[in-house]
Amino acid sequence: MKGKFVQKYPPYSSMTVNGKQLFQWAREGRLGEIKIPEQEVEVFSTELLGERYLSREELMENILKRIDKVKGDFRQEEIKKKWSDILSELDTEPLISKVKIKCSGGTYIRGIANDLGGIVFSLKRTKIYK
Repeated sequence: MKGKFVQKYPPYSSMTVNGKQLFQWAREGRLGEIKIPEQEVEVFSTELLGERYLSREELMENILKRIDKVKGDFRQEEIKKKWSDILSELDTEPLISKVKIKCSGGTYIRGIANDLGGIVFSLKRTKIYK
């Protein structure tokens, strides 16, 4: 995946539509009532740094530890339930891929992962490209 493309804003983002942030529309279950905005983004390069399998139990334990560190109302219980559902439906052990992506500002990495059929387990921004 490299080049310029149009990316929709994720439902759980702070982009404002009709005076309300997208995450508010999503929490209310009303995303179908609005047009989700798009923006042009650019991926300059992608690099696969490594892959490994992790047991469902190990992955869930790690996820729960990370979520329990989050303070405030950020849908923690909903997210725990979704992860539990996802992991219980897997036929094989989850493959964890470590990927380095150089991209333009405003690019949603979780959106790219979703487009590729994956889920972001961990995300770390190391530099901002303009």
